[in-house]
Amino acid sequence: MLVAAPFHPWALRGQASFAETAGETLIRFAGDCPLGTYVDEFLLRNRIRFGGQVETDEIEMAKHLALRGVGVAITSSISVQKELASGELAPVILDGMEELSWEIQCVYSSTRGLSYAGWEMVKRLEEQCRSLLK
Repeated sequence: MLVAAPFHPWALRGQASFAETAGETLIRFAGDCPLGTYVDEFLLRNRIRFGGQVETDEIEMAKHLALRGVGVAITSSISVQKELASGELAPVILDGMEELSWEIQCVYSSTRGLSYAGWEMVKRLEEQCRSLLK
């Protein structure tokens, strides 16, 4: 999800195009952060270039910078639920971002299968993930 301060022009419109990113600053996560790597790959794949970048390795700092108007941030919707609900940050639809999703996988041995406890854990993980995405 792309978020910006509520007074940002993109937030006022609720959307932005790839062409507009050249004049904007992206608040991005450090390269060793899985979300940062994932976002970098998405931007590269779609040839999206931001005019400037501010890098941080803390989600709270990214949110703080975005709500102060330093730039826009791409982060998980879960991490900004409180700020979106309070109006501190606003969601922005960036063309093409609907294809950006996060995948969670359970890996286990196909020859041994799962124990009852393993199946129960997978079931609970699926329930939790569904509730997070609502």
